[in-house]
Amino acid sequence: MADITVSLSDDLKQFVDGQVEGGAYGNASDYIGKLLIQVKSGKQRLEALLIDGLESGESALLDGEELSNIRHEVHNRLME
Repeated sequence: MADITVSLSDDLKQFVDGQVEGGAYGNASDYIGKLLIQVKSGKQRLEALLIDGLESGESALLDGEELSNIRHEVHNRLME
């Protein structure tokens, strides 16, 4: 496992410390490591969704409401 040093603002440091004190993480390294895994997973899921969209067939024009609904759905899926 490799080491890395990260500088945080005071308020971010307090936030991380609070997450660790909540008991779900052993230390700040565990918490930040879990966050990075979530970001990596989300990026991979987004890439898969984009590829699925590209391979789904011919595209169609959308009106503003349809596009807004799609954006909302994408946001919800990424937050899962």
